[in-house]
Amino acid sequence: MSLWDVPNYRIRAYIRTIRASRAKEEKTASAPLHFKRVEAQVRVLEGLASATDTIPARIVFNDFSAKGLKLFSPVPFFPGQTIAIAIEAPISFYIKGKVLGCREVPRGTQVLTQVPYDFRVTVQFQFRSQSEQDAVSAYCEHIYTELLSGP
Repeated sequence: MSLWDVPNYRIRAYIRTIRASRAKEEKTASAPLHFKRVEAQVRVLEGLASATDTIPARIVFNDFSAKGLKLFSPVPFFPGQTIAIAIEAPISFYIKGKVLGCREVPRGTQVLTQVPYDFRVTVQFQFRSQSEQDAVSAYCEHIYTELLSGP
């Protein structure tokens, strides 16, 4: 059997696969992407005491998961630092976490804000109990279903 003797059903199956793939790509590309950002307060925890000054931060809920988050900050944090994060709205939220990394955001980005957020910080949550972890998972579920899924 040569290359030109391929049965027609294989060609039709291949064409159906390509069309389905293209339709899926078009559907994904046309789906709206919603970004919801909130203001937060960050406090550096040092041993048993904590710093009295809070640092303003911005969190994009698309970067929020049950294990951690990424936030924008006007000051750098160092990997290994323990911090406390407080969000007031839309639902009050407080958690402690450990900084995994921090990098400077390029100045060329256009973000309209009163406070320049020059650093992007990756935080991993530190849970004291299973119930605290369950509460964070429920909070994430609320974010995804109520805030990010619709207009």
